Amino acid sequence: FFQPSFPDAAPGAGPKTMVEGPPAAVTGRIADRSKVGGRPTILVPAKDPVEVSALHALAVLTVCCAGVVVSERRTPLASVLIQALCDNLGPVVQLLYSQAIQALPLRYFVMLLLSSMPYSLYPACLPALKKTVLDMLNTTNFFFMDRRTLRCWAKVIHRVVLDDFQKLEMYAPPPGGLSVFSGRSDAESRAKHLKRISMLIFSCPQDAFVAQLPSILERLVESLRVPNAPPLYEQVFLAMRVLMLCVSPQYLTPLWPVLLTELIKVLSGRPLQDPQLVLAALKVVDLASVLELPEFHLHQWIFVSDLLHAADDTEEEQGAEDTG
Repeated sequence: FFQPSFPDAAPGAGPKTMVEGPPAAVTGRIADRSKVGGRPTILVPAKDPVEVSALHALAVLTVCCAGVVVSERRTPLASVLIQALCDNLGPVVQLLYSQAIQALPLRYFVMLLLSSMPYSLYPACLPALKKTVLDMLNTTNFFFMDRRTLRCWAKVIHRVVLDDFQKLEMYAPPPGGLSVFSGRSDAESRAKHLKRISMLIFSCPQDAFVAQLPSILERLVESLRVPNAPPLYEQVFLAMRVLMLCVSPQYLTPLWPVLLTELIKVLSGRPLQDPQLVLAALKVVDLASVLELPEFHLHQWIFVSDLLHAADDTEEEQGAEDTG
């Protein structure tokens, strides 16, 4: 879904408890072919002993936390470890603010640690983490990360939102001062805001934000009114795909008039549309077809031809020509 990628997780699924990467991987930065911004990155091995030690320490802490989650019981040693980690969380999360490509492995292991902590056994860790999540989620370059780090972020967001569920605006406040006559920079801000909303909805359980669906649809309609903003329209289509995945079909009835109108406008080819916008629209059609949503099924013929019927028509035409 996202660039570089959207988490490979089922909508509504809870955070996984097992560690995603082998601890041996942290002894040095071997070639890492994770994608950032759609491009593969090759990272050179780490030679700094302090950096190698830091990576190793993060891996050990992650394994310990994951072991506590699996055992589902508190122990004196685990309590001391978790408490010390919570007390010193500030310096650790500062690594997340680095935008250097060479810092990607460190950022990944920090997020792997945060996503593996036993929050259900030690709920006191969540308040300190919440502020970090909100601050990072609303930074300009939040999505500058590789796929594995983004998956960890989805789990952490899931935990934070479930612990203290609030309105969507509390997690992703809208940029102020925008209107349909805003300039290019304002349209970019609105696009980033929609992308954050999509990330939040996707990371949370099924139907978590159903009560706020009218407000979400209102934002999507307002974004579609902004003139000459294809990147913004792409994020609108992305948000609609997330809604189709994470909201039950019976709640999506108000979505279809807006969505069908925009799909017809983009895919009609008049006027000629941006190729990336056309691709975003086709992804919506593809997902709606795969999910077999009842509302879309009534209008599917507008966008998808029935290959079986087309083949039958071709055979009938050929048979008529042979008979003639």
